[in-house]
Amino acid sequence: MSEEHMRQYEKDGEQPLKADTKGLEKIERFITELAELELKKQLVNDEIKTLKADYKEGGVAVGLVSRIFAIVRKNRKKTEKEKFHEEVILEWLQESKIVDEACLLLERD
Repeated sequence: MSEEHMRQYEKDGEQPLKADTKGLEKIERFITELAELELKKQLVNDEIKTLKADYKEGGVAVGLVSRIFAIVRKNRKKTEKEKFHEEVILEWLQESKIVDEACLLLERD
C-alpha cells in the first residue's frame, strides 16, 4: 500500500485493508449481515406500506397523521430550552415583514 493511501486511512481514522484471510472473512461476514438486515428492513417497509394502504382505505389521512406523529416524536426529544427558543423565533418570524415578503415571492413560483 502506498504512503499516500496509508496517510488517507490515518486521516479518515480507518484501518487499511489487509490482504489476509481474516480480513476477507470479516468483510464477507459484514456483507452477509448487512444484506440480512437490508432484507429485514425491506420487509418492514413493505409491512408499513400495506398498513398505510389499509388505513387509507378506511378513511384515515395516513400521510398527514404520519407527518404529525413524526413531529410529536421529534418534539418529545427536545429540551425545554430548545422548545422556548423555537417558540420565540417562530413568534419573531410570524410578525416579520421580511418573512411576509419572502413568502409572497416564493408563492409566485
